[in-house]
Amino acid sequence: MNIAPWVPCTNCSAPIMVESVYIEKYFKAEPISCPNCKSEIDWWVTIQQSIREKKLNLAFSILEAKTNLINLQLVPEQRTRVKLSENGIPPDARVLYMNYTPQEGGLFPIEIHGNVPHRRIIGDEIWVYPIPISNNNSVSTTKVSVMITWVKHSLNEISLLNITDAFEAYSINQYQDSIIPANVAVESALSKLLSKYISDIVSKKGTDNFLKNTATYSSQLNIVLPLIVATKGLTLLPDNIRGLLNRLRDLRNQIAHEGNTKNELTKTDTADILCAALFGLKYIALIGAELGVS
Repeated sequence: MNIAPWVPCTNCSAPIMVESVYIEKYFKAEPISCPNCKSEIDWWVTIQQSIREKKLNLAFSILEAKTNLINLQLVPEQRTRVKLSENGIPPDARVLYMNYTPQEGGLFPIEIHGNVPHRRIIGDEIWVYPIPISNNNSVSTTKVSVMITWVKHSLNEISLLNITDAFEAYSINQYQDSIIPANVAVESALSKLLSKYISDIVSKKGTDNFLKNTATYSSQLNIVLPLIVATKGLTLLPDNIRGLLNRLRDLRNQIAHEGNTKNELTKTDTADILCAALFGLKYIALIGAELGVS
């Protein structure tokens, strides 16, 4: 069973389906209402809260990840195989999140690995072995619901691959490791957009020279993009997101030049920065579409 991506309403906690129109409405300052309580919600705050609270199966959904729900039966003292490709998940998909929820029966699945365990799901199948949840012997066949959130990006989707790397690092509390891929994701997307747009006006050689040697990423983000957007009468990137993207760039430079950030990154700081990177990517895609740059 496929589960549509959703996030909880910040007012009533009811699920709100994640739709691309919401990010467009946010950037255009159009109202967004919860379908359940009808109250107006801030889409930035809604996504930010999910990331801060590490509801990562939800945050990953914003990364174009999908979630499947699989049911399996655990039999006492027997191994059980979970074949991803037999449950609607491509064999080369990247599993980002898994959650096992046993029902009545008293058994819990433990993943089996070889003598060199992987720290990420590798391959198309998972083997699990049942262990009793309690010390008593009253166990029986147990139904288990398995929630699997996965993504499949091609190798040329550099921004999506990198933002996924950043969120994965954040999910295991490696906050500093999330900085460089998050910055690469936004910087590469913005550079690609500007390169295509400007090269339609001047030569490609001149465009490449301008973006590499004159208008570096900071200038692209803070001067070139806003100038183009304002000239075309499009929506400017909100200051709070631009500020966080500039901080992301500064942190990236600290790591690249010093090998570390000057100050320790907290979960909240990293969550906000990743939220900005995510919204930044969506904004760049939206502006690209409005400029006719694919």
